[in-house]
Amino acid sequence: MGEEIRIDLYLILFGVGILLVVLAMFHVDLGDYIGIETLTLACCFMSFGACGYITRNWIIAAVFAIIFTIAVHFLVVVKLRKMQNSNGASEASLVGMSAIVTVPISETGVGEIYFPRGISVSNQPASSFDKVAIPSGRKVHVIDVKDGICLVSKIIDLDEEE
Repeated sequence: MGEEIRIDLYLILFGVGILLVVLAMFHVDLGDYIGIETLTLACCFMSFGACGYITRNWIIAAVFAIIFTIAVHFLVVVKLRKMQNSNGASEASLVGMSAIVTVPISETGVGEIYFPRGISVSNQPASSFDKVAIPSGRKVHVIDVKDGICLVSKIIDLDEEE
């Protein structure tokens, strides 16, 4: 009787891990409430449940879950978080850069610009510094950044007649 309950517990914990992965796919972050990354917690439940179901020994399952969860956390989750943070540009680094308008910017409205940076691209909202409309495809220069919105000015070509 006790063996059947333990097997059911392992399967339930494995299912909870899968549920946490599904929640993470919909950007539900339990880390705000419990202080642990959702994917790290899911890894712990899934590895404990799977190893317990296979070995039928909770001590082996617990040791494996702890080792596997720590390894996944430091080798995957932390590295992904660092890559995500380094991919974005800081507001101070955007000032002075050239960009291309992807969504037209009206005189008083907001559009979008992108910065081609090697193999990655960074998109940012932008508004016209000179209060003039800027069409899509136009090259601009970032003058300032206020409240996360780049204030841009058109780069005027010498061949262009206005």
